[in-house]
Amino acid sequence: MNIRKLLVKGVIPAGLKISNAGFGYLTTLVAAWLLSPADYGLFGTVIAFSLLCSFALSYGQPVAMIKFYNERLIRSGETEADGLLSWSMLVGSLCLLLCGALGTWWLFHDKTDWGGMGAILLFCLLFSFGELIAVALRVKERMIAALAPRDFGWRLLVILLLLGLYRLALPTSAQSLLWLMSLSLLPFLLYQLFLLRPHLRWLPVPPQASQYHKRSCYFWGIVLTGPILTQAGTLIVSSSFALEASGAYFSAERTSNLLTFLLVAIHIVVGPRLSRAFEERDFAKTQRLVALSALAAGSVSLLLFVPLVLFRGQVLAWFSPEYRSEGDLLLWLALVQLFNAMAGVTAFFLQMAGKERLTLWISGLFTLLSLGLQLWVARVGSLEQIAMVSAGVSLLLNGACIYACRRLTGIDTTALGLFRIGSGSFTKN
Repeated sequence: MNIRKLLVKGVIPAGLKISNAGFGYLTTLVAAWLLSPADYGLFGTVIAFSLLCSFALSYGQPVAMIKFYNERLIRSGETEADGLLSWSMLVGSLCLLLCGALGTWWLFHDKTDWGGMGAILLFCLLFSFGELIAVALRVKERMIAALAPRDFGWRLLVILLLLGLYRLALPTSAQSLLWLMSLSLLPFLLYQLFLLRPHLRWLPVPPQASQYHKRSCYFWGIVLTGPILTQAGTLIVSSSFALEASGAYFSAERTSNLLTFLLVAIHIVVGPRLSRAFEERDFAKTQRLVALSALAAGSVSLLLFVPLVLFRGQVLAWFSPEYRSEGDLLLWLALVQLFNAMAGVTAFFLQMAGKERLTLWISGLFTLLSLGLQLWVARVGSLEQIAMVSAGVSLLLNGACIYACRRLTGIDTTALGLFRIGSGSFTKN
């Protein structure tokens, strides 16, 4: 691979995704300075819901697009693969619109007025549709086009706008921030859609549509569980405690996400390559990709984990001095992300290996366990105990997925898999 190709397909996309994580964190930090504790709690709940929407309420298409496109590309060529990609975008968008509207009403009808709900719905839909566009561009290997406009350009613009509001000491509400973020995002999405336009093929219902729908349901169930495991805590806290408590939990959750910034970048860069390597039955390349992913993500996460935990109270105090006493929230939520980083791309690889149904059963079981325990603890316990439940379930879930990968595919998705590159083979089943 030449230097230019390495930069365009690897280093620059990873850098853009890392900058996205940093800019997103700064956005929540400045928002905390601008808003009252209750308004910041509402803002944090909306951000958690928008992340849930972008990954989990679009009928599984962010994952299905990667899998279906590469399958069809190898078997039938680019034209039919583009048609299937367009079908995935359409179906995902319609599902997103319906689920986003229902979710907005259910979560926020008693927390804000109709104007507030309109701002929340618009932001969630635009943010989530942007994820569909970005995945489609990634599938077409337009990595910079997929990431730079929204993950860098828009994020940077939002920070500058918020800092301007803070510098001018203008009165600000969660609703006005959401309108500002939505309107500033729209031109970036239109630009990305323009770049994607040559690849869109608005064909009729694709052949074997029922099979695609069935597999999409599996993907949907799988991608629904991931954001629920990571975002449900904030949503549960917002419905069971005061919005001020939701702000503290959201701040800890957003800070803990810094531990997986590299893992997110790895998913973006490695995902399409991993899918194609498995479809081509290249064991050495597949094993190398997943093992290096786990090694890189786990090592960086561990390096960040230590200082975050040692200075957890001081870190949360950046958002508000009132959050200093909630430092143990950050400890437990950081453990969640450390477990996720060390597991690498395990759950994603199970889906690319055709184990969608098994992945759904595993992730669904642990998601229900986590939700049940968190809802119960929210009634009888504390914020810290909700975070402890999340950490315990995350450890069990990652362990189950790693075991399933090794047993059913022959691939060791941990860093130890580096020792199997030249000696292992795919499991026959």
